[in-house]
Amino acid sequence: MEPIDEAARARLAAEMELQRAALNKRWRHIAAEADIAYETLRAVRKGPGGIPPFTRRRIEIALQWPVGRIDEILGDSTTATEATERARLADIAMLLDPERIIEKKLRDDPVEHDIASVPDAPEDFVWAAIFRYRTRLANEYRARLEAQNHPDASAG
Repeated sequence: MEPIDEAARARLAAEMELQRAALNKRWRHIAAEADIAYETLRAVRKGPGGIPPFTRRRIEIALQWPVGRIDEILGDSTTATEATERARLADIAMLLDPERIIEKKLRDDPVEHDIASVPDAPEDFVWAAIFRYRTRLANEYRARLEAQNHPDASAG
């Protein structure tokens, strides 16, 4: 991993701060959504050292940026395509582990945790409520992606 020059790091930190503020989230919330340690996120913003491709992709997802945005900000276009592909494959592998997903969602999502913690609730009731919640989240995410990929359609 190549070190990042100070000017590029400052650009990245400024862009991340603007996006974080636009999303009205705290850094700890961004780190949790990226599934990285808060200290790792701070090191990405403040330096020193390089940023692994997988970490870049996780941060982009948490900041609701398109894949490759961090590479673009850093001017790291030579490795962007390779890194993006490796990160995409790693994300796919992670997504294919359903037990990890369920455990992480129940642990990290306060709504799902609350649903799963209802005393004496039948298991089928709990899973139906979680499914409805996840469906709503997926529809909201899909709408955001469509608006991001087709800004003209949402303007009219």
